[in-house]
Amino acid sequence: MSWARFKKLFPFSLIFMTIIALAIRIWGINFGLPYGYHIDEHFYYPYAWSMGQGQLTLPDQSHGPSLYLFILLIGQWLIKAVAFPNLSPANFGALIDTNPWPFLISARVISAIAGALTIPFVFWLGRRYRNDRVGW
Repeated sequence: MSWARFKKLFPFSLIFMTIIALAIRIWGINFGLPYGYHIDEHFYYPYAWSMGQGQLTLPDQSHGPSLYLFILLIGQWLIKAVAFPNLSPANFGALIDTNPWPFLISARVISAIAGALTIPFVFWLGRRYRNDRVGW
């Protein structure tokens, strides 16, 4: 296949690869539930849960970004609005002890989407600073 023909197809290829990457990440999203077995879950998620209950204590910034915590908090609010609309924030936060799946699933979905979106972002960076072939 010539480069000119491939260049016409690369938007579809990029979308296809991003969808496949998202599907692979979503496929393993329930690994270890109801327990948090992923390496960063013990650090980031409790801070996001406490922020959801009104405690705005941020962790040491040398360990990780606070933007990720706020995105996790938005995911928790969406899960609460969709799955548990009648619970108060305190009661929703108390679910962490008895039923942590809403917290873990929302955070894992956010991480899966962010991970899959790195594919078009890296392609865009390669194209912007070098040429079209760098991303491939």
